[in-house]
Amino acid sequence: MNVKITSREDPRQAGFDHPSLILVEGIDDRSVAAGLIEHEGLEGFQVHDMRDPSFESNVKTLGLVRDADDNPARAWTSSLNALNTAGLSLPREPIVIAAGNPSIAVMIVPSHEDKGAIEELCMRSFDPNRIRCVGRYMECVNESREVATKAFVQAYLAGLNPLCRDLGIAAKKGTLDFSHEAFNGLRRFVRNLRDAAVG
Repeated sequence: MNVKITSREDPRQAGFDHPSLILVEGIDDRSVAAGLIEHEGLEGFQVHDMRDPSFESNVKTLGLVRDADDNPARAWTSSLNALNTAGLSLPREPIVIAAGNPSIAVMIVPSHEDKGAIEELCMRSFDPNRIRCVGRYMECVNESREVATKAFVQAYLAGLNPLCRDLGIAAKKGTLDFSHEAFNGLRRFVRNLRDAAVG
């Protein structure tokens, strides 16, 4: 595995010992980011599911992955405020590296223009025919109520062979199509971090 995956819940894996660090908001975000890095064959990354107060001197780049939720602009501003409070460099726009020690980049998912989270990003890579099938199924069982995206993604993944129960497992098993253009923004983000770390 080219990626070290850590969290504050697992103190055995504590310590930042890779040149590129990506901070994410949860297990699915962590698994999808790590899966894409593996797919791209990139090395030197550590993906951590929250901001840790200590950095070791060998971290050269820091990536922050943040869900857009209901307001991408607010997620961006919140990310910049957190970086500013920590005394870190502030990127001028999403995905772009801000020089510093460490150099910083922020990725808002599914994008800095769209509401949602990692699920919406991944759904863009899903097979359209299967999406329609899952949509009909969700309408049937939910009596046409609006369906939560997480439930939709889980139903889609459960219909695959072999089935996956969540995005984390799908990313680890290689079920997600990381070559799909839906991941171009995230791909650019991790490559920018890698290039800044080695350059």
